[in-house]
Amino acid sequence: MLEVEDWIGISLFPWEKHLFPEKEIIPSLGLGEYPDDPKFKIILYTYNASGCKHLTEKHCTIHDQRPLVCRSYPFRVKRQGDKNIYVTAPECTAVQDWPPKKTIQQRYIEMDAAELIGDHLSRFYKATEPRWRYKHDEGWKLIGTNKTSD
Repeated sequence: MLEVEDWIGISLFPWEKHLFPEKEIIPSLGLGEYPDDPKFKIILYTYNASGCKHLTEKHCTIHDQRPLVCRSYPFRVKRQGDKNIYVTAPECTAVQDWPPKKTIQQRYIEMDAAELIGDHLSRFYKATEPRWRYKHDEGWKLIGTNKTSD
């Protein structure tokens, strides 16, 4: 798993890269034997800027097109057995007053986005290809492999 300090910037899936300046986007997660292999696939990018260029005075200028990570806020999904458990971001002031063990009866659209992110990342971690993480100052580092049984 990734360490907390690895989560910086805004995570972008390949189909979301066009929303931000190319020069401020770096790779994040990839699958394949080696990063220089033509079959290597980058599955997640990071918008690596000090702030979001689309956020002005707490208003998102691309709200209808915003990335999944923004759509999912403040929810994050965790898998517990065969169930999805939704947790809220600790820094979100809108939910700070919720009781710690509050059960959410209503389905929020943000939960759907969080679940989609969880599904994509779950497939990444279950992939049989070697998994790689890109760090801006170090380049690509192998973070794991899942061997298939023959």
